[in-house]
Amino acid sequence: MNEEHQRIEFLDHLRGVAIAMVFCLHVFGETFASDSPQWGRWFVDIVHNGISYFLLFPFTYGWVGVAIFFVLSGFCIHLSYERDQTRDFHRFFFRRFFRIYPPYCIAVVLFTFVITPYPAPATTRDLVTHVLLINNLDEASFFSLNPSFWTIAVEVQLYALYPLLVLMAQRFGWASSLWLAGSVALAIKAYSVLQGYFEGTMLPLPSWLWHSPLRYWFAWTLGAKLADDFLQGRRSVLSRCPMWVWPSLTILSGILKPLAPFTWEFAALATGTVIAHLLVRPLSQTFLSHFVVRHMRTVGLASYSMYLVHQPILSWLRRQAFPAVFGSDMHPFMIVLLCMGAWLPILSLAWLLYRFIEIPSISLGKQFLRHRQAGRSVVPGLG
Repeated sequence: MNEEHQRIEFLDHLRGVAIAMVFCLHVFGETFASDSPQWGRWFVDIVHNGISYFLLFPFTYGWVGVAIFFVLSGFCIHLSYERDQTRDFHRFFFRRFFRIYPPYCIAVVLFTFVITPYPAPATTRDLVTHVLLINNLDEASFFSLNPSFWTIAVEVQLYALYPLLVLMAQRFGWASSLWLAGSVALAIKAYSVLQGYFEGTMLPLPSWLWHSPLRYWFAWTLGAKLADDFLQGRRSVLSRCPMWVWPSLTILSGILKPLAPFTWEFAALATGTVIAHLLVRPLSQTFLSHFVVRHMRTVGLASYSMYLVHQPILSWLRRQAFPAVFGSDMHPFMIVLLCMGAWLPILSLAWLLYRFIEIPSISLGKQFLRHRQAGRSVVPGLG
């Protein structure tokens, strides 16, 4: 999607929805000191944590926003690669570097040396693993600097797997490649579940494997397959699936423990279903929804910068700014209202980063590519 006329507008809106969901999840986490629900034997425990926890429990589904981002990433990356007539993987990685890495490095520096909202100071190990984008594979650095950064590392590692995915699709087809990616992810989860039931009798699942891109490969591959269907003029199977099926299973998996291991796959399929339906039948806008749609598109455009900065800022507000003004004993609803009130200031900062960091970085990458292409076009001996 290099040119403006090639943009599929609703993808920006979905990015906006995704970052709003992630934002709500982290607001919940700052309010109750954890964004992961507690489980009983069969169901999630939302009764014994108070009325505030019960009413705000829907915020825990904000993790679905990450699944949306991964499906969208697979869709957009494959769409962009296929539309580039060069089909050059060096060019692909070069463009991804300038799209992702400079804004990311600025955020790493910001939360290492300027804003340090978390009690444990950053270590050299934290900095090195984050710069190398392997922090998701190191348990000691996984949640340091900025807990959201693990997904950026996974995303880049999924880029590294993309040439293999293309090769697999060329040889076996996209449907078989999707089944393989899903089987790998489910095998990792199945081993983890069995390990829980037979604790002490099975080798522990390595932490790096659990947090590796292989666990999230299905969502990314699903997005790429949807893009391939779109490019080939094929109607996706998911476009024939009722819109409510996979979202319903996603909601159930957040409540019913036996379905919990499949939450990620359900959320990916729910996202894929929405994309497949919108590619066939774009939603009509009402006057009432027009403002929301425009706002979500603005949020979607700045979603990467928003993702990079929002969680440490929320944590700093919750741990330092709010207690200094309102005292340490705040009601959960008060914390939520204050954090939600930070949405527009954080979005404004993200928009500035998008305009003055992201866009110039992307433009710089395009200039390098043009110079590189021009250098190759020069006839030897004449220039």
